[in-house]
Amino acid sequence: MALAAALALTAGLLHAFNHSIFKSLLFFGAGAVLTTTGERDMEHLGGLIHRMPQTAFVFLVAARRSRRCRRSNGFVSEW
Repeated sequence: MALAAALALTAGLLHAFNHSIFKSLLFFGAGAVLTTTGERDMEHLGGLIHRMPQTAFVFLVAARRSRRCRRSNGFVSEW
């Protein structure tokens, strides 16, 4: 049972690490949008990918990595 316990602990730590990385990137992206635009109303936030391309890229990468599809952090750490 020591091998199973070590594998379970490693999987749990990997999942917690992956979750903290992509979740912090998503929150940092939301904070960057709020700081740059000063707007909280979603109706007034159109076209951000053109005004903030680096933030949009990081936000989209983090959103992609949070999915539970193959070749992503969410899939590997939950598998």
